[in-house]
Amino acid sequence: MDQCLFNKETGELTFLKGPDEIAKDIPEDNPAHAHLLTCKYSCDENPPPSILGVCLGDSTPPAISSYYPADKVNGVSVNSAITVTFNEAMDASTINTNTFIIDHGVTGRTAYDSATKTATFTPDPPLSGNTTYAVTITTGAKDTAGNPLPGALIWNFTTEASAVPGNRIAFVTSGRGNGNLSTWADAGEKTGIAAGDTICQARANAAGLSGTYAAWLSDSTNDAYCHIHNLTGKKADNCGQTTLPAEAGPWLRMDGLPFRGMKISGTRMSRLSS
Repeated sequence: MDQCLFNKETGELTFLKGPDEIAKDIPEDNPAHAHLLTCKYSCDENPPPSILGVCLGDSTPPAISSYYPADKVNGVSVNSAITVTFNEAMDASTINTNTFIIDHGVTGRTAYDSATKTATFTPDPPLSGNTTYAVTITTGAKDTAGNPLPGALIWNFTTEASAVPGNRIAFVTSGRGNGNLSTWADAGEKTGIAAGDTICQARANAAGLSGTYAAWLSDSTNDAYCHIHNLTGKKADNCGQTTLPAEAGPWLRMDGLPFRGMKISGTRMSRLSS
């Protein structure tokens, strides 16, 4: 199409630029360059479209809204998954171990949740303790329109020093409260499972336990099995993964002995270190 100026008072259209001129301002490797030249509207030959402007399609590159673990954070569980959330829908085929990279030769599997626009890298085997890892999201990651990230994102985190790969500590607190976790003192103004995790971490910190802790809780869309793997969904649906994640553990008591027969009853919360 042509780029035109529309006078709302007189209804007059004034030609400004044709497709070739507009395309000169767009890099040839940008999908919008080729898309522009296929547009059919013309100020001279066709009635003006309902919305006047330049037919550019989606040429806006995606951006990363958030990621976990945070940059330069310490004490990350060796069993943690790494997640990245984008500001728009991404092409799932471009989210893979070639575009979502963890150094030290870390292997694992990637997944993309279109509902939350979140990519997840689950290391397999677990990460090593007391190690600083760099995570890179390359420009090979593209949105559904084919636009790549404008630049690679790189950040790092360090795993907990006392971690034993594959092992997790379970403990039960004497703290009690009602079923509305947001009312608990340590909830940090959060609700639901997020409140449970915050309470759990606070009680672990108070007990002098190192590491990252999560509550063994479920809600209507996520069960405890998936939550403890830092994933979402139901175990019956493989927690949104291609295959069901291996059962976490073995669970240990704070004295290092195996923790067996763990159950949840009433409002008492079992809290798990990961």
